[in-house]
Amino acid sequence: MGKGNLKSFRGKLFNHSYGIYRHRRKHCYRKTKRINKQSMKEYKINHLIIYRFDYQSEEKYRTELSKQLIEKFGNGPYSSQEKVREVIAYCYNFFCDRFIEICSREKSLSFYQFILSQHEQAIEVALFAKDRDYPSGIDRDYIAVYRRILKWILEEACNIKLNNQEKDIKSFVVSAQNILNELCYLGDMIFYCANIYSEQDMIEDIAEIIFDSDNKYIITHKHHYDIIIGEIHKQLNATSFKHIVDEDAINGLKGAITNCFGISYDQFSSVIAGIHDANKNKGGQYCPFGWNSLPLSIQAMYGGNISEAEIFYKGLTIDKANKIKLHDLVCKPLTMDRYIYRPITVWNIDGEDYAIVGENAFTEGIIQIATNCIPWGKAPKEWITKNFFKDYVHSKEDLHDKWLDDEVENKICQEGLHYHRNVTYLNGNSGTVTLNLPKVGEIDFIIIDHQLKKIFVADCKHLQGKYDMRKNIFNNKLI
Repeated sequence: MGKGNLKSFRGKLFNHSYGIYRHRRKHCYRKTKRINKQSMKEYKINHLIIYRFDYQSEEKYRTELSKQLIEKFGNGPYSSQEKVREVIAYCYNFFCDRFIEICSREKSLSFYQFILSQHEQAIEVALFAKDRDYPSGIDRDYIAVYRRILKWILEEACNIKLNNQEKDIKSFVVSAQNILNELCYLGDMIFYCANIYSEQDMIEDIAEIIFDSDNKYIITHKHHYDIIIGEIHKQLNATSFKHIVDEDAINGLKGAITNCFGISYDQFSSVIAGIHDANKNKGGQYCPFGWNSLPLSIQAMYGGNISEAEIFYKGLTIDKANKIKLHDLVCKPLTMDRYIYRPITVWNIDGEDYAIVGENAFTEGIIQIATNCIPWGKAPKEWITKNFFKDYVHSKEDLHDKWLDDEVENKICQEGLHYHRNVTYLNGNSGTVTLNLPKVGEIDFIIIDHQLKKIFVADCKHLQGKYDMRKNIFNNKLI
């Protein structure tokens, strides 16, 4: 399957799960051999190109960061919970800052078009490649992280004044790969620090930072925690998870869009396809265009209302004004102002603002909004200004909660237990206590087990997927 074919794909299902990155190292550095200038290794999966980064940049950053840590915190080791938290936070900010600095120095439009191309191909690999298609050295966990780092780079481009002056293509390709390699290393370390920080929060005494004989830092787990974490991952991998799927999510969203904006989803998406087709000799989906051409084309092609079209497309647009700082983006994976939900980016090129949108990124964004946002009562803030759409989102949220409660109720009935569902008040000797209060509302289940002589209070929670595509099943023909 060639790149750019996601929308033409027929008859397959979205059925892959991409969870938290499980790549772990005991130490957050790795000894590397001398590598040639074009250091990223190229893999082909279903004729799509994926690059595997290496640790060529590790020594440079590890040396720089080690000096800063010693100057700021002393020679170490750092073992107490608060000190480890403080040092890990410093490391996290260090890697985020360096990531932003590299992006800020790279002002070539061609580089970010190259990144968009990699992201488009990575989406197809993530969605459609089977386990047998992955070569040794690449797996689903790597693709999940690779995609997220590519998204960060595309978002950072919104802050940069780009130029369209690339001439030497051969040297550009090598340079672009080296820059991507460095950014992927930094992205990997950003994830590593975020994970260690979270573990330190949950378990408190899990990590420590020491220095080797060359005064280079080492972040490691204390005691037996490596064994425990490894065992947890084994058990998670062996666990069978049951998923409730909204088979009507895509069609429901398409219907809501039509009813809310007076313009169909197919019309909105065909405008983007038409712009890509008009620019096919200039790069198609990789060719920037004026953002205003989106709502203007809706009016010209379908007689749609320009103001309504602007609201729709703005809800899918990320630019300098609404993008989140990288430091916050990583720590707040559920925020809506991010590329995965806003696939239309606005970049400043030669002094003018232009939009650019990948076909696969646009499709992924719609799927994510339908399946991983609306069921939790979330949608683009621009769309929520429309009362009809707000009501639609709340109705889906209520339905989503009911599905989970129904499944729990079925299980309780199978066990033959007594219960009360959706309890909004309690009767006691001193009278009635209402639960209809802010941040309370109701108790999902009160379950009575006479044999154990215990009362269980149960609250049902749907956990929103934080990383890439959730394990849902949708026929791509709906998109």
